[in-house]
Amino acid sequence: QPQAVQPQPQPAQPSKPLNIPWKLVGIIGGIAAAVIIAVVVVVSIISNRKVPVTFDEYVTFECEGYDGFGTATAFFDKESFIEDYSDKIKVSREGNKYIKEMYGDRYKEVVENMNPAEEFARALYGEIDKTDQISNGDTITWVWKIDDEEDLRAYFKVEFELNDVEHKVSELDEIGTFDAFEGLELTFEGTAPNGTARIENQKSDGIFDYLSYNILNREGLKNGDEVTVEVTNTWTSDRDELSNSLAQKFGEVPAEWEKTFTVEGLPYYIETVAEIPEDTMTAMQKQMSDYMDSKVARDWDSEVSTLEGMTYIGSYLLIPKESGDKNYLYLVYKMDAWNDSDGYVSYYIYIEFNNLRMVDGLCDVDLNDYSITSNYIEFGGDYYYYGFKNLDEVFSKCVTENLEYYTYDSTVEDVETSSATPTEAEEEE
Repeated sequence: QPQAVQPQPQPAQPSKPLNIPWKLVGIIGGIAAAVIIAVVVVVSIISNRKVPVTFDEYVTFECEGYDGFGTATAFFDKESFIEDYSDKIKVSREGNKYIKEMYGDRYKEVVENMNPAEEFARALYGEIDKTDQISNGDTITWVWKIDDEEDLRAYFKVEFELNDVEHKVSELDEIGTFDAFEGLELTFEGTAPNGTARIENQKSDGIFDYLSYNILNREGLKNGDEVTVEVTNTWTSDRDELSNSLAQKFGEVPAEWEKTFTVEGLPYYIETVAEIPEDTMTAMQKQMSDYMDSKVARDWDSEVSTLEGMTYIGSYLLIPKESGDKNYLYLVYKMDAWNDSDGYVSYYIYIEFNNLRMVDGLCDVDLNDYSITSNYIEFGGDYYYYGFKNLDEVFSKCVTENLEYYTYDSTVEDVETSSATPTEAEEEE
């Protein structure tokens, strides 16, 4: 059976060329180039964009202790900072250049194993401006201490401001106070104005075991003076340091650091004649009377000389100008006598005592420790007397000669005596 004749395939017809105007081709080419340039620019901008970095939220303050004596610390939380910025902080072109210069052939290895945020954080550190003696209401400031800030800005794609970080304290506990002078007593010893003070009955339990005391003016004391005692410690004289130590250990500090005590009960040397008790004055006058009775009985011949009378007319009291432990008391008498050569005569004599002092309200004086003037006088006859012709001579001897070193108090007043004068005796004859 005859085969069917297959039709011969037709040769492919060439496609017709697109009839695009050359002007349109130029426009399309320009747009494509612009897109490529824009993409490159955008990529360049993105790759060089600096990441804004802040630090304040990573600075933590910790304050503890008691108001006025607290302690403060602060730290920069690098771990949290690195965690938050690990995918954000990148090394800059300048930074990569620096790494290449530093590590050479190891550059790729270093870059692959480096966390830019961690390297950036290594340079961040600071400190606070106050660490102790902190009070509620204080403002503590974290101050950044970065020496290579310019390098950080150059080597990393970051932008930042290094501002100080402030914290206002409010979390400290209130401090307690106690009476540091509880049970403390002072004993005053010696004789005014040279008394001394000594501490008695100092407590030593608990917080008091950490205290000692210092008497600021312990010597040269007289009654009525004020003595100041201050709280201190054997291992420090710094009050702030001691306060801080007590606050940390006990939560308390002294309510007062100093206390004044009034000096009282000291024996004291008499400074005015009026201070001498009457019984003491009577005893000294009796000593003078006993002396004269003995003197006349022993040395005077009653046939030719007699003591007609003796009258106490007052005293001179010498008080040392500088601190001293003595005073001198001169009891002055007007003496009336008679002798067969001069007739009736009047003269003055003194008896001197020293170291008169008041002890517990009583006057202490050694009645056996006295002296009588050794000056003697004559009235033109055959006899002489121990004494002075007038009060001016007595004053000169007792007072004037000692004014360089002593002040004085005087109650001396001359008196008219009842003894007959020489003129009166002659008239009677």
